[in-house]
Amino acid sequence: WGKTIMSFQNVVVPLDLSAPHDNAISQATNLLGVDGTLHLFHAVAPIPYLSDSEVSDFMKKISDQSHARLQKIAAEVPTSGNQQVKMAVLEGSAANCIVSFARSVNADLIVMDSRKFDPTDPHQQTLGHLASVSHKVAMLSPCAVLLTKS
Repeated sequence: WGKTIMSFQNVVVPLDLSAPHDNAISQATNLLGVDGTLHLFHAVAPIPYLSDSEVSDFMKKISDQSHARLQKIAAEVPTSGNQQVKMAVLEGSAANCIVSFARSVNADLIVMDSRKFDPTDPHQQTLGHLASVSHKVAMLSPCAVLLTKS
């Protein structure tokens, strides 16, 4: 029985920049084709109830800092062949941004971390927590989704 390893050409790795991301990036690079593109992505959540004019400078600063952090991460991603690493930062709700971005780059795979669920944690006992970003992305994604545990 020969092993066939599937490879993907456009892999999106959403990062929240607050948690370890090595597992998702490692899985994504292992599945990336020799001519594939790895898209590191971060969504900056909007600040509700404030107008754009009130927060535009602040949001620009946050986006710039997020892009700088993605650049540092991208510099450490091992690539081979003609693989590329690209970065993007968008403003909006995480799940919607991830799905929209995946569509825009014609992604054939999204690899993202899924936080562990602890039923004894009172903060995680609500139904709202079960509708996590990774769950929403898995349900709405136009392509395959691989969830990793960090």
